[in-house]
Amino acid sequence: MRIKILLALSFMGGFTSLNSQTTLQDTELILTDMLLISERYVAPGADAAAYQATSGWASTAKSLDLFQIDVSVHMNALFIPNRRRSFTVRNNDFNALRIRGGETTTIPTVLGGDTSTFFDFEIGGEPNEFQAFEGINENQLFHPFIQASVGLWKQTDFTVRYSPDIAISDAEYGIFGLAVKHSISQYFQKDIEESEEKIKNPLEVAVQVAYSRFNSGLSFDPFQIEGPDGEEGAPPLLLVNQLDVMLNSWSFQAIGSKRYHNFEFFGGVGVVLNDAQFVMNGEPGLVLALLNNLLQGLDASRTVVKGDIGVNYHLGDFYVSNAFTFGEFANYNLSVHYKI
Repeated sequence: MRIKILLALSFMGGFTSLNSQTTLQDTELILTDMLLISERYVAPGADAAAYQATSGWASTAKSLDLFQIDVSVHMNALFIPNRRRSFTVRNNDFNALRIRGGETTTIPTVLGGDTSTFFDFEIGGEPNEFQAFEGINENQLFHPFIQASVGLWKQTDFTVRYSPDIAISDAEYGIFGLAVKHSISQYFQKDIEESEEKIKNPLEVAVQVAYSRFNSGLSFDPFQIEGPDGEEGAPPLLLVNQLDVMLNSWSFQAIGSKRYHNFEFFGGVGVVLNDAQFVMNGEPGLVLALLNNLLQGLDASRTVVKGDIGVNYHLGDFYVSNAFTFGEFANYNLSVHYKI
């Protein structure tokens, strides 16, 4: 990593703010420290995106009839736990940065709030400072999308999920996903002797695999590092005000459901495999480009285990579904379905 930073910085010598050997070395150390902070800062954003991208895929294990269509509108609400809103750093974590007023401090993740923590450092022989990254300062993240399923052969459903880029408060979201659900209970129900009521509404069991590509942009108060020349009106060395998370996820889930009159209860357990990429947005510049280049090298692959429970209320061709997802995050999905 150190060699990678030095090579990139060596191409910046034509810029007055980075044209001395001392400044290059200082900037290398600062970027190394910034990468450590950034990795801990962005990781909860990727985990949150995984829950947003994979919740609400299935509200029943029962398959649609052949070529029957289920169209639904969803509103997703992700609740941010306190433990994912901040993290702790110490002076001995850093090469160049020093925590102002102490040896240890707690600072926000991208899902956290405001902070009064400052870091001091020198660049080009001049003292400098910056305030720690601040978060989006929200307790919940809301995300709407639409979904459509069609019944295929062998009690298999194919589902498409989509939303364009939508801005809500300080966040932007967009999603595209595909899923296939297949009934398992069909292989066990034929030989079971049950009453007429149970035959009409048996326990249903299914498995589902889904792929999601989820993009989120989380905006926060601008983060800035001034250049070493200190000239009034000179551009900052670094200015960022948004984190973009691009998530590719695969989810594998087992689902069970049972209907009693107009109510249908369902639950499931699943595993989600995530691969995330991060981009910091702000004022264009070589330092920002270098920081983003370093962020691309982070290992952002995660495996998440989660559970789902919910209840549907059926009324003719319509039904309303309430689904709760729990794990590292809690998520609520409300959807209205219409069967054609």
